[in-house]
Amino acid sequence: MVKLVWLLFLGLCSFGLGQDARLELGFRGEMVVDHWNPLRLIRRDMGPATLTIEIDQGTLREGVVPVIYRVKLPSAQGLTVYEDDIYIPFWRSFVWKLADENQVFASGSFDRQVVNTQSIDLVISKTPEMYLESLGETQRIVQGDDLLPKRLAAYNGVNSLLLDGSLPMPSLESLSSAVAAGVNVLWVEGPAQAYPYDLLALLAPYPRQRLGAGWLIRTAPEGITASLALLPELDLQPLQDVTFSTPKMSKSVSVTTVLAALGAYALLVLLSIRLMGTAGLATAFLLTGLASLGLWNWLRIPPQHIDTQSLYLNAGKLAQVNSLYQITQLPKQLLQLPLQAHPTSPRAGSPRAYSQSDENLELNLERWSQETLRLKPRLSTATLLLEGNILTNQSNAQLHDIYISGLGQQKNLEAGQSLELTPGEETNVYESLLPMLPVGTVIARQNSDWHIALPSLDFAVQP
Repeated sequence: MVKLVWLLFLGLCSFGLGQDARLELGFRGEMVVDHWNPLRLIRRDMGPATLTIEIDQGTLREGVVPVIYRVKLPSAQGLTVYEDDIYIPFWRSFVWKLADENQVFASGSFDRQVVNTQSIDLVISKTPEMYLESLGETQRIVQGDDLLPKRLAAYNGVNSLLLDGSLPMPSLESLSSAVAAGVNVLWVEGPAQAYPYDLLALLAPYPRQRLGAGWLIRTAPEGITASLALLPELDLQPLQDVTFSTPKMSKSVSVTTVLAALGAYALLVLLSIRLMGTAGLATAFLLTGLASLGLWNWLRIPPQHIDTQSLYLNAGKLAQVNSLYQITQLPKQLLQLPLQAHPTSPRAGSPRAYSQSDENLELNLERWSQETLRLKPRLSTATLLLEGNILTNQSNAQLHDIYISGLGQQKNLEAGQSLELTPGEETNVYESLLPMLPVGTVIARQNSDWHIALPSLDFAVQP
């Protein structure tokens, strides 16, 4: 024991005397490209410094297209850890440095050969090799530890998370964020169990239960493969593509209203000319000018127009929120937006240069341009809560066009109100969505936003 403490002391001393800082991206250095990845910067006894990450996502044809992540950090007293999430695109070069005005404390780079889009399967175990066959030898398996991130976006590129109790249990916040992000959390109960995981049972009391967009499964070591095979598939990316491609629902002026306004205008002009003669003609011209000015003010395009759209996806009381932020810009301008986001995937077109800090995004838009940003996904409490046969609107506005797969249309639901589910009219209003979702899913709209509540239990996979 004394020798272990001495070795730990020497290790900390060597950290302080050698490299002043260490940057960790992804899980054990394994990153998932075109996804959000966790970032951890470890510093020791250091003054204020700035972390700068520069990613060149350009090609030989397009040249350099930089993505810059920059954050100013306060002094580090003792051992200090800074954590965040960063979206990592396909890159041609990837470098970083930690520096102040006078010196560079640490720097490094990542080889282009580590670019990988395959999702990760995390194994929290002293013996992860035991589960290679059960998870699949073609999977990208990474050994994790109990110090998992507590942010939902950090699990954007994670497929499953296996825990066998041979290491201390990660925090409930970490596991809640992972499962809400769509990760299938496997709790393997068996001889390897050395630490109590009782709190995990409180999070999901059933052997198989959906939370957020993922599942929490309790299984024996020999049942891992069968448990994963029984889970209904839910591909989040096509679901987001369909919901975000639906046009924003906006109010429009009916044809009857337009015809009535034109008739009233024509009648007013005729009466002015008939009753006032030449003066009436001047009045008609004045009315025409005023009407034209009013129509111009109504129809003119503002210098900047912003549309937002969100998808709230939950099972039980945990939800993940994915949002789009679309900007239409008339004059050329350098935008500074209080967002953590990235332009939509450059694989769909030319990549976009931008700069991101821990709080703001800077983006240079040309004249008459439009850009769509995808915000960092986040954890939220459920907005549409389904408990047994009762549906509750926990958002702050009315939900409309409520539809339950297998049960039909339901009436609108005001904020804070509940309703008892009843058989309703079968419609095809969500025809493109229903094949992607399990029976019992509730779909609702709130202007341009979507609220989807998945059934917490799928009795087809219950033991």
